[in-house]
Amino acid sequence: MIFRVIIAVAMAVYATSLTLRHNLHMFQLNGYKNGEHIHWLKKNLRQQWLLYFGLAVGVIRLFVPVLGLDILIYLTLFMDILVYRLSTRPE
Repeated sequence: MIFRVIIAVAMAVYATSLTLRHNLHMFQLNGYKNGEHIHWLKKNLRQQWLLYFGLAVGVIRLFVPVLGLDILIYLTLFMDILVYRLSTRPE
């Protein structure tokens, strides 16, 4: 069980760093203007769906410790890493 937690934490730290890097870059492109960035987030809410899904699964996992949810968390983190690695890939 502790091994699954270590894997999930390592993947979550890496996924979070990629996500923060992408969102900070978008904030920089919006000129550090909070109102403009909030408008951009609302307009591009579909780009953030994976984060909301991962948050929901993580919260459910706190109350229902099932192996199936752990696998779903791993897949969500893997997808998050894949999406943000591909979005920051040099062309």
